[in-house]
Parts: sequence; C-alpha cells; structure tokens
Amino acid sequence: MNASETSGFSSLEGLTGFTNSSGFVSSNVTQSYGNASMFNTSTSSPVSSGGGGVGGSTRSITMTKETSDDITSTLQCYVFPIITLIGLTGNILSLLVLLQKKMRASTTSLVLIGLAMSDILFLITNAVRKSTCIIERFDPSAAAMLNATTFYYMFYLKTAFSRVSTLIVVLISIERLIAVAFPLKIKSIVTRTKMFIAVIFCYVVTFAGLAGLPPQYTYAFSSSGRPRIAMTPFAYENAVPLKAYNEYFLPIVYRHAPVCLVLIINSLIIFLLGRSNRFQKSVSKQDSKRSDEQKKITRMLLSVALVFLICLLPGDVLLVASLVVDGFTFFGFHRNLFAALSDISLCFEMVNSCANFIIYMLLNRNFYNTFVRLFCCCVTYIRSRNSTTTSSKTRDTTETSASMKVKCQQGGNVVTNDESSISVPEMAEVKGNINDAYIE
Repeated sequence: MNASETSGFSSLEGLTGFTNSSGFVSSNVTQSYGNASMFNTSTSSPVSSGGGGVGGSTRSITMTKETSDDITSTLQCYVFPIITLIGLTGNILSLLVLLQKKMRASTTSLVLIGLAMSDILFLITNAVRKSTCIIERFDPSAAAMLNATTFYYMFYLKTAFSRVSTLIVVLISIERLIAVAFPLKIKSIVTRTKMFIAVIFCYVVTFAGLAGLPPQYTYAFSSSGRPRIAMTPFAYENAVPLKAYNEYFLPIVYRHAPVCLVLIINSLIIFLLGRSNRFQKSVSKQDSKRSDEQKKITRMLLSVALVFLICLLPGDVLLVASLVVDGFTFFGFHRNLFAALSDISLCFEMVNSCANFIIYMLLNRNFYNTFVRLFCCCVTYIRSRNSTTTSSKTRDTTETSASMKVKCQQGGNVVTNDESSISVPEMAEVKGNINDAYIE
C-alpha cells in the first residue's frame, strides 16, 4: 500500500474534497463508500474511471495519480503535523494570556477565548484523523483499523469545531461593526453576558446542526477481514433527504453563508472607516484614549477576518466547482486533481487556525505586554537573583572590613581606611597583631 492509499484511509477527508475543504460529505461519495469495498486489497486505487465506482483507471486528464499521491502524502505526513504543533502552541499561549485577569475583562477577549478553544480542538481532532498517514508507514493494519473505527465520530468532531470557529469569526465581525457604527452605544449593546451567550450559541447550534452526520457512518469488515467505512441502514433508508442535508444544507449554512457574511460585514466596516472620521469624531475628548484602543482592536480583528477569508475562500471555490464541473469529485474523472486541491484547501484552513496568535502579538500591544510579563518573568527572576547575590557579596565585604577594624582597635591602635595616616612603627605593630591573631 502506498502513501496515498492512506489518503483513502487517513483522508477519508480526502474523501478529501468534501470533508477537507468543505467539511461535509456528499451523498454520492458516501454511497460509493457504502456500496463498494473501497479498501479492497485487490485494487490499487480507491476510485473509478467513471466517477461513481471503485477501481478502474488511476489517471485523469488533469493530473496523474502519482503526482496527486505525492502531494497528499507530503501534506498529511509532514506539513500537517508541523502546522498542528505550531497551531496548538500558539492557541494555548493565546488562551493563557487571554485568561489573565487584566485581559479577560474585555468582551472581545471573551470571544477570542472561544475562538482559541475551537481552533485547538479542531487541530487535535484533525491530527487524529490524519495520523493514519504516519501510522501506516509502520503498521498498515493499525492505520486501517484506526481510520475505519474512528471516522464516524472524529469526522463529526473535526468538522464541528472547524465550523464553530467560522461562526465565531462572524460574531467578531458583527461586534466590530457595532463598535464602528455605534461607538457611543457599544458598551450597552455589547456586554460580557451577551457575548458569552453568543459564543455558547455558536457551539450549540453547530453541534446540533451537524448531529445528522455520525448516524450515517459505521465500520464493517470485508470478506478478507479488512476494516472499511460503511454506511448505516439509517443512511440507506433516508438517502434522499440526506442528499439535500449533506450537499446543500450543511455547506450553505455552515460554510458559504458565514464566509459571505464575513466578507460583507468587514467590507462595510472598511467603508465606514474610510468614508469619514465618523468613528473618531463621535467620541468625546475624554474618551480619546479609549477611542485609540478601539481603533487598534478594530485593526487587529479586521486582520483576523482577512486571514480567515484568504484561507477559507479556496475551499469554498473548490466546493462550488465540485457541484458545477462534471467529474470534479473524489470519484470523478478529475479525481486526482480534486484530491490534491482538497488537501491543499485543508492546509489553508489549518493555517487559519494557527495565525491568530501571531496577529495578536503584532497588532495588540496589551496582549503583547501581558505575554511578556507572563512568560518572560523567568528572565526577571534570574536577574533579580543575580542582583540579590551581588548585593549580598557587597554586604559581606563591608562586614569583613568592619570586623578587621575592630580587631585592629583591640590591638591598641585605631586604623582607618587610609593606611598612609598611620606611622610605619604603628603599621608594623598592627600587622603583627593581625598575623598573631590569624596564627592562633
């Protein structure tokens, strides 16, 4: 088994297209998984020449299977783990900073905490899904078993956390639009309680809306004992409504609509800021400092939205193309190109989950200062210890000098720091006394 067949195992996301780039599986794809033994060891490819079955030609007119395999295996086995580690580190650091007392008082920080948590959980669940690419190199049977037995719920969790992040970015954009359009009313309109409820709502509505995914999938064993992903009786009995659910409802509600909203809302924010100085003039002089802080926050959150759009738009374009271009699906004539572009789209989505920490550090002085105080305290501690040690040494030297003076006085002479003020006979006598005392 080559590395890209693991993309049949590890990527069933690779099913990539509909699960990597859009987060959803189309019913014609799942039908192929349910009806055909995708993991049949007698075939070298999990796709068919006509776009609906399994087996057949492994080449398409747009990209060879070998090229597609190289791209997907490189991404899944090398690039994805690196991005995951970077993203987890950045988001955990973001959480630790945002949870500091000074930071969490802000309503914006409350939303960013929710975003960091969803990004962390998305990266973790996605890493579990993609880990089969690495495991397959050591134990193909274990990789096949892990892929088949975890797909139906790990796919649901991965997709849900990814879509939660999408909805929270929409929430951030709405909050900034209110801050720009109604700066004097922002405190009364946007409160901590309301934002907390809104973040919880994003989680609840996403997990509830995607709850129809897990019941569609299970796993079974082929006649050769090889594990494979299969469709449940529930999926077969409700094939028609599930087709509309998988192919239209989920992508539109949880992918296309949020991306369009973020694009429209942030375009409106930029227009309002660029048309006039309304945001600045509507704030009193007493609130000028707060106005500057709000402008900086607005720039930071606009950057978050911009990165979000750059990273998610390729996946949306790929999704739309899969609906309008004949054969541009995971089982279609252009399947090799589709599988490669799907993993590339997922890579962009993972980068989006990693970028926020960098944006906060570069564009939010308060976040940066809190981070420095929190994580660079060890440097301050070391410096303070060094300073304490130096002071202690100086104090010991002073005390030694004082004790020497006492010993000299006990010898019947008064010694000052200036030896030239003592006569030669007196100096000799003092030194003799000191030496005698040392020898004794």
